[in-house]
Amino acid sequence: MSTRISIVLLIAVSLLFGVGIAFKMRGHEKPAVEVAGGTVYDVGTIPADHPLTHAFRLSNPHSFPVGLSIVTTGCECTTASVSAPVIPPHGQADVTLNVKLEDTKEISSGGCFATTHGDQKVETWLLLTGHVGTEQKILNSGQK
Repeated sequence: MSTRISIVLLIAVSLLFGVGIAFKMRGHEKPAVEVAGGTVYDVGTIPADHPLTHAFRLSNPHSFPVGLSIVTTGCECTTASVSAPVIPPHGQADVTLNVKLEDTKEISSGGCFATTHGDQKVETWLLLTGHVGTEQKILNSGQK
């Protein structure tokens, strides 16, 4: 009888210990998200007076919520915003970059966002590339 109680007690302690470790490990999973279309978006050629805004769609592949925030942008000409402070499990959110086109012919601007879960943090840069041109150049580039 004593051996049976010892075995049952050993199994119970093992199960509790295992559940405790699994629960603790959950907060240590990397909160990486997927960016639809990739982290670089080429806008092509756009007019100088055209506002440049692009939303990157993020997907959370995890069974836990992921915090979302903006860390920084690459220059003063770029602003960034998030559509939600938390991406629910298997949910989606957007990071939107707005670029003010001034005195430039080449577009290379970006922003960095962070995803968090527990004590884990992942930072990811998003980049917009392209060219600034006149309306005439844009029309001619489409002709053969």
